[in-house]
Amino acid sequence: RMPMQQQRMPMQQQRMPMQQQQEPMQQQEVPMQQQEAAQSNQQTEEQQRAPTPEPQQKTPAECPICLDPLEGVGKAVLKTACGHTFHLRCVDPLLVQGQQCPLCRNPAPVEPPALTPRLSPRPAVGAGRGLRQVQFQSAPSLAVRQAAVPTEDPLPDPAETTQTTPAEASSARVELTTSLSQAAMASGEAKDLQAMVSLRALGGAAAAAMTRVPLDLVVVCDKSGSMRAGHKIELLKETLQFVVRQLGPQDRLSLVAFDNSAKVLTPLKLMTSEGQASTSLAIDAMRAQGGTDITAALDLALQILRSRKQQNPVASVFLLSDGIDRRALMRCPVLLRDAQDVAASVHTFGFGQDHDAQVLSDIAECSRGSFAYIEQLDTVGDAFAACLGGLMAVVVKDLRVTVSAVAGTAIKAVHTPFDSKVDAPHTATVTIPDLYSDECRDFLVTVSLPALPSPTDGPTPVLSVSATYTLVATDAQVALPLTNVTVHRPEAPTEEQLELNPLVAAQHARLEAAEAMTTATALADRGDHAAATTLLWTTVQRVQALKVLDGDALLPGLVSDLETCSSRCRSAMAYKAGGSAYMRSQTNSYKSQRANFASNASFETPASMEMKMKYRASKSAIE
Repeated sequence: RMPMQQQRMPMQQQRMPMQQQQEPMQQQEVPMQQQEAAQSNQQTEEQQRAPTPEPQQKTPAECPICLDPLEGVGKAVLKTACGHTFHLRCVDPLLVQGQQCPLCRNPAPVEPPALTPRLSPRPAVGAGRGLRQVQFQSAPSLAVRQAAVPTEDPLPDPAETTQTTPAEASSARVELTTSLSQAAMASGEAKDLQAMVSLRALGGAAAAAMTRVPLDLVVVCDKSGSMRAGHKIELLKETLQFVVRQLGPQDRLSLVAFDNSAKVLTPLKLMTSEGQASTSLAIDAMRAQGGTDITAALDLALQILRSRKQQNPVASVFLLSDGIDRRALMRCPVLLRDAQDVAASVHTFGFGQDHDAQVLSDIAECSRGSFAYIEQLDTVGDAFAACLGGLMAVVVKDLRVTVSAVAGTAIKAVHTPFDSKVDAPHTATVTIPDLYSDECRDFLVTVSLPALPSPTDGPTPVLSVSATYTLVATDAQVALPLTNVTVHRPEAPTEEQLELNPLVAAQHARLEAAEAMTTATALADRGDHAAATTLLWTTVQRVQALKVLDGDALLPGLVSDLETCSSRCRSAMAYKAGGSAYMRSQTNSYKSQRANFASNASFETPASMEMKMKYRASKSAIE
């Protein structure tokens, strides 16, 4: 080791002079750094004194996943909590798998709750059979960037259009009636009863004499490759041409087509002769290809309505699809918040057996629209015509009903799928978005009646009901006179007085059946077809035991639809082959009391039936 140490000594001695040479150089660098710092401070002061230049426009950012521009018509964009932005369709699969931002790996809390309404338990009513009220989950807080949409056609000058006169507007009135589940109750008894509140928009000759209010309609069409099967695209084009012909010069129509992405075929155009001609050409040019992106299409349709500079009194979206987009089930709550902002209903149409019935039915329910299952492809025109006929007959909107307890009674629950609030035990409010001409809305109120110290001679008030609404034609608000719900309180009521009111029983059966369909659908979705079938048949037996009034189509139709639902969910094969879509379509119709083209006949209105007849006549003339 000694010779090796002796060899290292000269090398260390050689390093010493090199270190000594570096020290003077470091000493020289110190004043140079001081000079650079002084110059930097001087430049900073000069920049602060100089005027701030205007920021330059940045070019559209790129999606970090696909590297395509984020901005663009029909491109839904998602911004995570950490501030990173992606195309919705690019980041969706990654968020579903990991719930982390793909760039920074921080938690990305963007998963929304399911679109399906949440059912909260309600107190039992009737003969031990409970109803539950539908409540909707709040949408998540996500940032969705708006894409630029084409310019809309301006509305015509009001002086050049036919205006609704005050006399015509006043004819669009709403009738308010009430009923109680039984006419009398013993004075010494304390018991819960059900009250029914009914609102009907006046129809007939009065409605026919009114000038129809114009509408803004966005039709969203699936043109994916699957639309080539069974001549679907040709049937859709034929239907769209009929819709164009039915709209007038004050109506505006926009067409949005989607496959892998969404595109505006025509902006909101007035349906003058020129507008109809250009829209007809756009329809003829549609070709089926690509995949299915419902989210981007719905986003674009709502942007068109939200960005309007002028608005017609009625606005709506028709959305037709024959494909599956599972991402839409997770992301559509964000988009449907915008539907509430623009006060537009979204009516969905499931075309054939292979569409995503859960997505389309949930979109319709959350936006207060209808869901129609088009099982026979050649009936797509009937479905569109029925929906369009109703939409063109909207007469009132924003109905607000207030129910108040009187004379020591207490309100325990309200049974309705519409927005409601119960300030127990004194008041309850129900809000109904709109009414077509000749449409009716019914809801039930469970009221608790106390025992009385002595019988009463005449009818005793138990509830008072008032309502306000807005006329669509003039935007004028109307208040209905106060209506009382009364009951007789003798010492010993007669058997006739204690009979169950068939009108109230029928509406109880409707709500109970709608809930049974909802529960059976959830059971069948989980594969428990036996339990779903048993539940539906049990409901059928209860409905069949009720008294049916002469001319009443509700209960017979309800029994038939429940039986069909039961048969179509008895096995996985039957449920998949259209059973799921059929059950969801019927559930939507019975909850909302609004017809689709294959729903209970009691919900159909003259306007919808007339439009269907027009379509069939035009189809026969073409053939």
